Amino acid sequence: LRKIRDSIIAVDLHGRIFFWNQGATALFGYTDQEMLGAPLARLFPTLALPLLRSNLKDLLGGLDYDGEWEGLRKDGTRLWLHTRRSILKDAEGKTIGYLGTSKDITRRKREMEAVRQSEQLYRAVGESVDFGVWSCDSEGRMAHMSDSFLKVLGVTHAQNLGDAWINALHPEERAAILLDWRECLRTGKPWTRRCRVLGADGRYRTVLMHGAPVRSDEGEIL
Repeated sequence: LRKIRDSIIAVDLHGRIFFWNQGATALFGYTDQEMLGAPLARLFPTLALPLLRSNLKDLLGGLDYDGEWEGLRKDGTRLWLHTRRSILKDAEGKTIGYLGTSKDITRRKREMEAVRQSEQLYRAVGESVDFGVWSCDSEGRMAHMSDSFLKVLGVTHAQNLGDAWINALHPEERAAILLDWRECLRTGKPWTRRCRVLGADGRYRTVLMHGAPVRSDEGEIL
Protein backbone atom coordinates (compact mmCIF):
# COMPACT_ATOMS: atom_id res chain seq x y z
CA LEU A 1 0.00 0.00 0.00
CA ARG A 2 2.83 2.40 0.80
CA LYS A 3 4.23 2.24 -2.76
CA ILE A 4 0.93 2.60 -4.65
CA ARG A 5 0.97 5.79 -6.73
CA ASP A 6 -2.49 6.89 -5.63
CA SER A 7 -2.81 8.69 -2.32
CA ILE A 8 -4.01 6.36 0.45
CA ILE A 9 -4.82 7.91 3.81
CA ALA A 10 -6.41 6.34 6.89
CA VAL A 11 -7.74 8.39 9.79
CA ASP A 12 -9.21 7.43 13.15
CA LEU A 13 -12.68 8.38 14.33
CA HIS A 14 -11.32 11.70 15.59
CA GLY A 15 -9.98 12.61 12.14
CA ARG A 16 -6.31 11.97 13.01
CA ILE A 17 -4.14 10.35 10.34
CA PHE A 18 -2.58 6.96 11.24
CA PHE A 19 -1.64 5.73 7.74
CA TRP A 20 0.04 7.77 5.00
CA ASN A 21 1.59 6.21 1.88
CA GLN A 22 4.17 7.44 -0.64
CA GLY A 23 1.40 8.39 -3.05
CA ALA A 24 0.05 10.84 -0.47
CA THR A 25 3.54 12.31 -0.05
CA ALA A 26 3.87 12.77 -3.81
CA LEU A 27 0.43 14.38 -3.99
CA PHE A 28 0.51 16.69 -0.98
CA GLY A 29 4.23 17.22 -0.34
CA TYR A 30 4.16 16.10 3.31
CA THR A 31 6.19 13.15 4.61
CA ASP A 32 4.58 10.46 6.72
CA GLN A 33 6.53 11.75 9.74
CA GLU A 34 4.85 15.14 9.29
CA MET A 35 1.33 13.76 8.86
CA LEU A 36 1.00 10.75 11.16
CA GLY A 37 -1.09 11.98 14.07
CA ALA A 38 -2.01 15.21 12.25
CA PRO A 39 -5.65 16.12 11.49
CA LEU A 40 -7.00 15.29 8.04
CA ALA A 41 -8.41 18.84 7.99
CA ARG A 42 -4.88 20.12 7.27
CA LEU A 43 -5.35 18.99 3.67
CA PHE A 44 -8.59 20.98 3.19
CA PRO A 45 -9.14 24.68 2.48
CA THR A 46 -10.96 26.35 5.37
CA LEU A 47 -14.20 26.79 3.42
CA ALA A 48 -14.27 23.06 2.64
CA LEU A 49 -14.10 21.90 6.29
CA PRO A 50 -17.91 21.84 6.81
CA LEU A 51 -18.16 19.56 3.76
CA LEU A 52 -15.50 17.26 5.25
CA ARG A 53 -17.34 17.02 8.57
CA SER A 54 -20.59 16.26 6.77
CA ASN A 55 -18.86 13.65 4.62
CA LEU A 56 -17.38 11.82 7.64
CA LYS A 57 -20.77 11.85 9.34
CA ASP A 58 -22.35 10.29 6.24
CA LEU A 59 -19.67 7.61 6.20
CA LEU A 60 -20.60 6.60 9.75
CA GLY A 61 -24.18 6.37 8.53
CA GLY A 62 -23.18 3.84 5.88
CA LEU A 63 -22.86 6.14 2.85
CA ASP A 64 -19.54 5.76 1.02
CA TYR A 65 -18.12 8.82 -0.73
CA ASP A 66 -17.07 8.91 -4.38
CA GLY A 67 -16.50 12.40 -5.73
CA GLU A 68 -14.29 15.43 -6.22
CA TRP A 69 -12.83 17.81 -3.66
CA GLU A 70 -10.26 20.58 -3.56
CA GLY A 71 -7.17 19.88 -1.45
CA LEU A 72 -4.19 21.83 -0.14
CA ARG A 73 -0.54 20.97 -0.73
CA LYS A 74 2.18 21.68 1.81
CA ASP A 75 3.30 24.72 -0.19
CA GLY A 76 -0.21 26.17 -0.06
CA THR A 77 -1.16 25.47 -3.67
CA ARG A 78 -4.52 23.89 -4.36
CA LEU A 79 -5.29 20.76 -6.34
CA TRP A 80 -8.39 18.88 -7.40
CA LEU A 81 -8.78 15.24 -6.47
CA HIS A 82 -11.11 12.40 -7.28
CA THR A 83 -11.53 10.58 -3.97
CA ARG A 84 -13.21 7.46 -2.65
CA ARG A 85 -13.78 7.20 1.10
CA SER A 86 -15.27 4.39 3.16
CA ILE A 87 -15.47 3.14 6.73
CA LEU A 88 -12.44 1.24 8.04
CA LYS A 89 -13.03 -1.72 10.36
CA ASP A 90 -10.74 -3.97 12.39
CA ALA A 91 -10.62 -7.78 12.29
CA GLU A 92 -13.59 -8.01 14.68
CA GLY A 93 -15.70 -5.74 12.47
CA LYS A 94 -15.49 -2.74 14.77
CA THR A 95 -15.37 0.67 13.09
CA ILE A 96 -11.98 2.25 13.77
CA GLY A 97 -11.83 5.07 11.24
CA TYR A 98 -12.00 6.05 7.59
CA LEU A 99 -10.00 5.07 4.51
CA GLY A 100 -9.59 7.37 1.50
CA THR A 101 -7.88 6.93 -1.87
CA SER A 102 -7.31 9.91 -4.18
CA LYS A 103 -6.13 10.72 -7.72
CA ASP A 104 -4.94 14.12 -8.91
CA ILE A 105 -7.39 15.49 -11.52
CA THR A 106 -6.19 19.12 -11.41
CA ARG A 107 -5.15 19.21 -15.05
CA ARG A 108 -8.45 17.75 -16.26
CA LYS A 109 -10.45 20.18 -14.13
CA ARG A 110 -8.49 23.13 -15.51
CA GLU A 111 -8.93 21.93 -19.06
CA MET A 112 -12.68 21.52 -18.50
CA GLU A 113 -12.88 25.02 -17.02
CA ALA A 114 -10.96 26.42 -20.00
CA VAL A 115 -13.41 24.72 -22.37
CA ARG A 116 -16.37 26.07 -20.39
CA GLN A 117 -15.01 29.62 -20.51
CA SER A 118 -14.24 29.37 -24.21
CA GLU A 119 -17.79 28.12 -24.86
CA GLN A 120 -19.21 31.05 -22.92
CA LEU A 121 -17.08 33.44 -24.97
CA TYR A 122 -18.07 31.74 -28.20
CA ARG A 123 -21.77 31.97 -27.35
CA ALA A 124 -21.45 35.62 -26.30
CA VAL A 125 -19.84 36.42 -29.65
CA GLY A 126 -22.47 34.38 -31.48
CA GLU A 127 -25.35 36.25 -29.87
CA SER A 128 -23.81 39.64 -30.68
CA VAL A 129 -23.90 39.20 -34.47
CA ASP A 130 -26.87 39.17 -36.83
CA PHE A 131 -25.91 36.02 -38.69
CA GLY A 132 -25.97 32.47 -37.35
CA VAL A 133 -23.17 30.82 -35.38
CA TRP A 134 -23.31 27.08 -34.78
CA SER A 135 -21.28 24.14 -33.49
CA CYS A 136 -21.63 20.38 -33.67
CA ASP A 137 -19.83 17.33 -32.34
CA SER A 138 -17.41 15.18 -34.33
CA GLU A 139 -20.32 13.06 -35.61
CA GLY A 140 -22.11 16.09 -37.01
CA ARG A 141 -24.81 16.30 -34.35
CA MET A 142 -25.79 19.92 -33.73
CA ALA A 143 -24.69 21.14 -30.30
CA HIS A 144 -25.49 24.84 -30.48
CA MET A 145 -26.93 27.48 -32.80
CA SER A 146 -27.16 31.16 -31.98
CA ASP A 147 -30.53 32.69 -31.16
CA SER A 148 -30.22 35.00 -34.15
CA PHE A 149 -30.43 32.09 -36.61
CA LEU A 150 -32.95 30.12 -34.55
CA LYS A 151 -35.28 33.13 -34.89
CA VAL A 152 -34.82 33.02 -38.66
CA LEU A 153 -35.80 29.34 -38.69
CA GLY A 154 -38.52 29.78 -36.08
CA VAL A 155 -37.36 26.84 -33.93
CA THR A 156 -36.21 26.42 -30.32
CA HIS A 157 -32.85 25.22 -29.04
CA ALA A 158 -34.39 21.86 -28.10
CA GLN A 159 -35.86 21.38 -31.57
CA ASN A 160 -32.60 22.37 -33.22
CA LEU A 161 -30.62 19.76 -31.27
CA GLY A 162 -32.66 17.22 -33.19
CA ASP A 163 -33.00 17.59 -36.97
CA ALA A 164 -34.76 20.95 -37.27
CA TRP A 165 -31.98 22.41 -39.42
CA ILE A 166 -32.21 19.44 -41.79
CA ASN A 167 -35.99 19.82 -42.10
CA ALA A 168 -35.50 23.52 -42.89
CA LEU A 169 -33.42 22.72 -46.00
CA HIS A 170 -35.16 23.03 -49.34
CA PRO A 171 -36.45 19.55 -50.39
CA GLU A 172 -34.75 19.86 -53.79
CA GLU A 173 -31.33 20.37 -52.15
CA ARG A 174 -31.61 18.35 -48.93
CA ALA A 175 -30.21 15.01 -50.13
CA ALA A 176 -27.23 16.58 -51.91
CA ILE A 177 -26.41 18.79 -48.92
CA LEU A 178 -26.53 15.87 -46.48
CA LEU A 179 -24.32 13.79 -48.78
CA ASP A 180 -21.83 16.66 -48.96
CA TRP A 181 -22.00 17.14 -45.17
CA ARG A 182 -21.25 13.46 -44.48
CA GLU A 183 -18.24 13.65 -46.80
CA CYS A 184 -17.05 16.73 -44.93
CA LEU A 185 -17.28 14.84 -41.63
CA ARG A 186 -15.44 11.87 -43.10
CA THR A 187 -12.53 13.89 -44.47
CA GLY A 188 -12.34 16.57 -41.78
CA LYS A 189 -12.16 19.33 -44.37
CA PRO A 190 -13.72 22.80 -43.91
CA TRP A 191 -17.38 23.12 -44.89
CA THR A 192 -18.67 25.76 -47.31
CA ARG A 193 -22.11 25.49 -48.86
CA ARG A 194 -24.77 27.82 -50.22
CA CYS A 195 -28.28 26.53 -49.57
CA ARG A 196 -31.92 27.55 -49.17
CA VAL A 197 -33.59 27.31 -45.77
CA LEU A 198 -37.22 27.75 -44.78
CA GLY A 199 -37.70 30.75 -42.50
CA ALA A 200 -40.25 31.34 -39.77
CA ASP A 201 -42.16 33.55 -42.21
CA GLY A 202 -42.75 30.60 -44.56
CA ARG A 203 -40.33 31.88 -47.22
CA TYR A 204 -37.09 30.27 -48.36
CA ARG A 205 -33.99 32.39 -48.11
CA THR A 206 -30.49 31.64 -49.37
CA VAL A 207 -27.72 31.36 -46.78
CA LEU A 208 -24.00 30.72 -47.08
CA MET A 209 -22.67 28.26 -44.49
CA HIS A 210 -19.05 28.08 -43.41
CA GLY A 211 -17.59 25.57 -40.95
CA ALA A 212 -14.09 24.69 -39.79
CA PRO A 213 -12.98 21.65 -37.74
CA VAL A 214 -11.82 22.24 -34.16
CA ARG A 215 -8.94 19.92 -33.37
CA SER A 216 -7.17 18.76 -30.22
CA ASP A 217 -3.40 19.14 -29.77
CA GLU A 218 -3.11 15.62 -31.19
CA GLY A 219 -5.05 16.58 -34.34
CA GLU A 220 -8.25 14.77 -33.40
CA ILE A 221 -11.46 16.54 -34.45
CA LEU A 222 -13.40 17.58 -31.36
